[in-house]
Amino acid sequence: YDALKKLASGNSYWRFKSYALVQLQGLLTTGNRPLLLDDATTNIVLSIIKSEKAWLKNTAINFLGNTKDTKYVDLYISCLDDSSERVINAAAMALAKTKSPKAFDVLVKLKDKPSWKNQSLITVLYALKELGDERGAAIALKALTDSRSPHWTLATPVWDHRLAAAYTLVALGKADKGYPAIHAQFKKAMQENNINDIFYNTMQVSILADPRGEEIFPLLKEKFKNDANAMIAVSQYEAQFNESVRK
Repeated sequence: YDALKKLASGNSYWRFKSYALVQLQGLLTTGNRPLLLDDATTNIVLSIIKSEKAWLKNTAINFLGNTKDTKYVDLYISCLDDSSERVINAAAMALAKTKSPKAFDVLVKLKDKPSWKNQSLITVLYALKELGDERGAAIALKALTDSRSPHWTLATPVWDHRLAAAYTLVALGKADKGYPAIHAQFKKAMQENNINDIFYNTMQVSILADPRGEEIFPLLKEKFKNDANAMIAVSQYEAQFNESVRK
């Protein structure tokens, strides 16, 4: 413990300091319980947050956020004005973990902050998932089908707010509210033979895991019965869907 704290607080290369914090957090973590820090460790982490930037600051905020302590709420809120998207993401998640009454309104405001490829909205969706406030469902429902706002299309919720929204709805117990809109998009894509949208919507159906989603797979199998590669994808999404429904 002492060696890791010494490394984290010293003048080493920032990546070494970051690794030291991660290792120290691992040693202190006990299941899902809030992290308990002694004064020395707390002071080291707070000092890094106040003096460092980007990656290392992000690591320190993640570390402190696992205490879930509400006394750091104002610190996290101040970090939402940081120039680094990594720091903003870490601060939003740390704020959500506190379950503070301030969190929801702050996160709603954050979603409109200009960012590259809608990263602010993606950050907010993940934070709302962590916060567990059902009011977040309205934001997730709007983002679920918003294909006009800037986004990457990389089949990962880390970069696409529509997929992040699906996971948030599931976490908030509102997947059934999102399914009708995705099903409507799926039918439109099938009618237009828009292959990209067909499989994108299938991915969203698999994430939402609303039992009604079972209806799309016979349609997919019929449409792509002569396309071996497409059938592999259909089978994979169906397996993912069935596993999620069982859970």
